[in-house]
Amino acid sequence: MKLKLTTYILATLFLLTAKFGQAQVTVDTMTVYPNPFSSVATIHFDIVNNDSVTLTVLNMTGQTIQIYFANTLLPSGSYNIILQGDTLLNGMYFVRLQLGANRIITIRALKLGSVTSIQNVPPAGNIILFPNPATELLNIPIDGQKNIVIVNYNGEICKSVKTSMQTISLADLRAGFYLVSVFDSENKLLTTTKLIKE
Repeated sequence: MKLKLTTYILATLFLLTAKFGQAQVTVDTMTVYPNPFSSVATIHFDIVNNDSVTLTVLNMTGQTIQIYFANTLLPSGSYNIILQGDTLLNGMYFVRLQLGANRIITIRALKLGSVTSIQNVPPAGNIILFPNPATELLNIPIDGQKNIVIVNYNGEICKSVKTSMQTISLADLRAGFYLVSVFDSENKLLTTTKLIKE
């Protein structure tokens, strides 16, 4: 009786192991390496199913720097894309992989020699955006026409304002961390500041 029970348990364990050993749980993934990088990085991504793929690299202000795939149907599998950093300025970039209509993977990639991911871009004339953390309003002590771009840490533009005012509303932003970039009327970057919205 014990031998039959032991044989039954071992056979059941063998079948369960064989069954679960074949089932591999796979998810869509993306990596960027090395990160930080100096001249070249590899964007590696795996997709489980055939899907339409958009792969882009954006700068800190949300501007598209490079497009590798634009709504391109790719078969399931692994892909390696070379990101050439020789023509990129030092700083933080966002590598965004969109699969289908609503799945997005975003990775921050740092080009070596940058201080922008650690501290703010050195502003002209000691421009300080305040208060920071902010709740409803943000003061931008710069005279004249300016373009203000607020980007979340997924690289998505959350707010873009052209104004000559020195105060903008943040009421439409959720609480979180953002990058605020201020450009002059000729689109020259004046400052970039990390902002906490409470």
